[in-house]
Amino acid sequence: MSEQSNTFFNAVRHTLTDPRSAMRTIVAYDLPMVVLWQAFAVAVLANTLVAQLFLRMTAPPQFVATSEVDRQFAELLTALFQFYLNPFTMTIVMASTFLVMVFAIHWIARMFKGEAALKDAVGLIAWLQIVTLILSLAQALVSIAIPALGGLTALLVNGLYLFLMTLMVAELYRFTSPMNVFFVIICAGFGILLGLAVVLAIIGSVVGLGVDYV
Repeated sequence: MSEQSNTFFNAVRHTLTDPRSAMRTIVAYDLPMVVLWQAFAVAVLANTLVAQLFLRMTAPPQFVATSEVDRQFAELLTALFQFYLNPFTMTIVMASTFLVMVFAIHWIARMFKGEAALKDAVGLIAWLQIVTLILSLAQALVSIAIPALGGLTALLVNGLYLFLMTLMVAELYRFTSPMNVFFVIICAGFGILLGLAVVLAIIGSVVGLGVDYV
């Protein structure tokens, strides 16, 4: 294994074992904004690539419609599956999701008197998404090897993601109160969902999902 690989996996291990210290390290590097946006782009493309691979290994959803509602629901899920099979569309969705996360967390944290630069929020999201991607790959391998553990490992990965996010946001914005961090995460979550809904509505209207509800 090369020195670069060792450094990378040491950084991942550092994040998992001491997320506050890892966040301090990211800030201490004081990387230029252009470098952080490049890391952000790498995170988007890496997540899109892995998601595309998993989608293409998954059979399209099959349903036996017993009513008109079931038929429409089945058509919607099939259309969404095809929608996300488009690499360009998925890239836009991934980029929009991560971008909304950056600004939602930063703006809401500043509302709660948090102190940090926007570029450090970009670094936080970019790095956290890369770490989460590695965890998701490990979770997928476990699910393939032991299908019965798939649901449990997915739950653990999601829980670990929230844990890392909470501690790293607390460290980045210098929050001492757990309640402040909790409200930032909750409010940011609503902001992310709202922003993503708007993005998906725009993409859906442009691309079209091909579902007729009449």
